[in-house]
This record gives sequence, C-alpha cells and structure tokens, in this order.
Amino acid sequence: MFDRFFKTRLEWRRTAVYEPVLVEGASQPDEELARQSLLKQCQAGLRVSLRREATAVDSMAVAVTVGEERVIGHLPRDVSEWVAPMLDSGVVAFDAEIWSLDRVPTNAGLEAIECRLLLTQHDMVPVARFTLTRWLFGDRRAGDPVAVPRGVRDSG
Repeated sequence: MFDRFFKTRLEWRRTAVYEPVLVEGASQPDEELARQSLLKQCQAGLRVSLRREATAVDSMAVAVTVGEERVIGHLPRDVSEWVAPMLDSGVVAFDAEIWSLDRVPTNAGLEAIECRLLLTQHDMVPVARFTLTRWLFGDRRAGDPVAVPRGVRDSG
C-alpha cells in the first residue's frame, strides 16, 4: 500500500572492501626504473585509477594509474581475473587507494619501492527512497488516486 510513496532509482553503494593487493611492476628494466621514480612521488592514501589494459600476454590485465596516463603497475593476474569482468560490466566500479609504500631490497642489492592497494567495490543497486511529494500529492498517473495526508479530512 505504501510502496507508491517510494521512488526507486539506481545508486552506487559500497559493497566490499578487500585486503591490500600488491601492485606488480614492469618486466623491462627501463620501464621499471620509470615506475620506481613515479612511485617515489606517491604517498599512502593517494587515490589511483584502475583501467583495463589487455595485452598480448594477459587479456584480463588491469593497469593501476596515477593522474591521466602514468601507469604505476598492474594488478596481479589472480586479482585481475575477477576484477576485469566486473569493470567491463559497467555496474561495478572500484575505488583504489595506495595502502602502503614499502622499501624492499632487490636481487641486484639495490632498494625498490613496493606498492599495495586497498580496493573498495561499489555496485549499482536499486534503492527505494520515500518522497514527500508523492506522499502529499500522490502519483498523478492516470487511474492512481491522490494520496491524502494523515490528519486531513475529506471536505466532500
């Protein structure tokens, strides 16, 4: 009976927060050097974007970008296998932020920066909201009676 006073519309809702994910680096030494210099400019809490970037090696690859086009790495294959289809669906979005930046030793005896992301999933879901105008004036569609607010008596 009261469902006609509610208006349903699609809204983004946070549905999941995942464990921090390690961002994978580049395979080429010169690309990894550029990536490391980019990571030195980043800080924990920085929001980053996820972008589908299918490659010849991995059709489900998801790039992690800062700003417009600066790629700081890719999601691991086991994570990108379930994130990529959701990104492609259009009804799921991910909010990603840098969780931590840790200095780790490399095989060459140097130091590199390791980046972990915190992923938050948002889904497009239908949400019913009470609307005062529908409660006061009813739905003006043909055949639907006008709702009379409580306490107001019919004068006729």
